[in-house]
Parts: sequence; structure tokens; C-alpha cells
Amino acid sequence: MIVFSSGEERMKVFVSSWSNVKADPRGMVIVMTGVRIELNRRELAMLRAVAAGRGVLVSSCEPALTIDGCWCDHAAVHNLLAAGLIEKEHQVAYGQPTPAVITRLGETVLAEVAEHRR
Repeated sequence: MIVFSSGEERMKVFVSSWSNVKADPRGMVIVMTGVRIELNRRELAMLRAVAAGRGVLVSSCEPALTIDGCWCDHAAVHNLLAAGLIEKEHQVAYGQPTPAVITRLGETVLAEVAEHRR
């Protein structure tokens, strides 16, 4: 089960197999598998855009992401990739673009955010 807790700037994401969910007095917390992921509003907006099919990753030692043709914050892109929330659709040569796709974990995070905001 997934639970949310959000601070003023960052949404904290925790991964756990527990089905016991507790409310956090500070906001939202996602619990999944012992991995803690924190997303700020920018990263969450980028995740939504990738889910909508608007993102393109350019292969390099540190992949770059464009949303609707505009370059994104490299630190935010790194966080989304490192957390396993987005990935390349295809393996491509260095410097080549490929569509960015959301992972199952990324879809779960977005679904829980949407559910929490209802």
C-alpha cells in the first residue's frame, strides 16, 4: 500500500510492502519498498509530462530531457532517472534522442498523487 506525506517543497516517497498506512501530520508520504524518494513540484510536473508522452531523453553520460522541446533541469532529470520513475523507450547511440517513458513505479506514484488530491 502507498501513503503520502508532503512537506512545503518536496513530496517524500517511501516504498514498502506494508499494508498498514498511517497519516503523517505534515502532509503526504508514499510508502513502497524501503526506498525513499523525494519529489519537488518541478519533478512531479516533469513526471506528468513524460506520462503524457511529451518527453524526449537525449542519450549521454547523464541523459538530458526535453519536454515539448524545452530543456529540463538536469538535477531533476537525474532524480527521476535515479529513482526509476522514468526511462528511455529505446537504447540509442550517444547524443541521439529517444522518447522518455514512465515506469510502473512512476505510474504508481502519479496514481497515488491523484488519489490523494481527490
